[in-house]
Amino acid sequence: MSRIKIKVSGNYEYFFRELLRLNINVYYIDRKYKELIFIIDSSNLNKVFSIKTSCKVNVCSIYGFLKYKNLLCKYKYVFIFFLVSLFTLFYVSNMVLKIDVYGTNTYINKRLYNYLNKYKYSLFLNYNDKNKLRDKILSSNKDLSYIEFNRYGTSVKVYYKENINYKNNVNNRPRDIVAKRDAIVLKIKCDRGEVITYKYAYVRKGDILISGTIMNKDDVLNKVSSSGKVIGEVWYKVRVDIPKNYKSENLVNLNKKGLFINFLDNKFYFNKNITSLNNKSVISNSLFPIYIGYGDLYSVKRKSKKYDYKSSMKKLNSIIYSRFNKKEIISKKVLKKYDYNSKIVYEVFIRKKSDITSYKYIE
Repeated sequence: MSRIKIKVSGNYEYFFRELLRLNINVYYIDRKYKELIFIIDSSNLNKVFSIKTSCKVNVCSIYGFLKYKNLLCKYKYVFIFFLVSLFTLFYVSNMVLKIDVYGTNTYINKRLYNYLNKYKYSLFLNYNDKNKLRDKILSSNKDLSYIEFNRYGTSVKVYYKENINYKNNVNNRPRDIVAKRDAIVLKIKCDRGEVITYKYAYVRKGDILISGTIMNKDDVLNKVSSSGKVIGEVWYKVRVDIPKNYKSENLVNLNKKGLFINFLDNKFYFNKNITSLNNKSVISNSLFPIYIGYGDLYSVKRKSKKYDYKSSMKKLNSIIYSRFNKKEIISKKVLKKYDYNSKIVYEVFIRKKSDITSYKYIE
């Protein structure tokens, strides 16, 4: 039951007698000088206002269901806007706004994205629908062995695995052999397809080297999965920094074990050129930061060397050969050499042989 607090201002004696005469239940009353405050049931409100009086009668507060009903009527547009906003937020948060396909095969990535794009800007699939969609995609795409959908907010990430047996079949899908990077062609080995480049030709990344489209003049006879290998000359510009004062430490296994003392994470040996690995504790105490241990002993061979422009060339060659296969390097040329922060800096231009074979599927 809703209740109402009423305030009467003025000479309320007559009003109070009439209130009692009408047998109106009063739950709370506060009488002050020329001010009367009381609480009644909302059903008696009309009786109160039917009393003829010169006093000023005002409703102060409303309690119970009637209070919320009045608030709802007063702020109905705000309430409607809140409900619409809440529904819109819920709907948008469950929509698919972005689809990402993760895989190494660009042809499959594009195909899956085009197929799944129709689910964009719609509510995401439930568990059963996802299983049906997964089975449908796998049944119509024999080159896939597994596919999974992961939801992250409004984004759906798609992961898949290729069918190895299908992938190893060279007749599965027509393709061209294209250049992996800019190069000069040095050697062409074609097992299947039509060679459309030539030796010592300059090609750019993505240019077709061996076509999977077999032509007879202007007519297409067949589309095959081209196979082969193309070796080209590629170029690199590298920077090598060689310190003028070079220091190195090498460990030589002494094939024996020895003791050491560890204090505050510092190890002490009987010989300063000895260190140990695979250490084990022999004597230790949790109250003191010191213990005795043993391990495999290694001799520390320290080497220092000073380089100048003449002696650093040998070091430069060893660094380059560690980065590139020496047998593949055609030539190398120093473009610049200068000092920088106690280092000798070389900028070297390298020509080398490289496999530039890449593939592009024919749609």
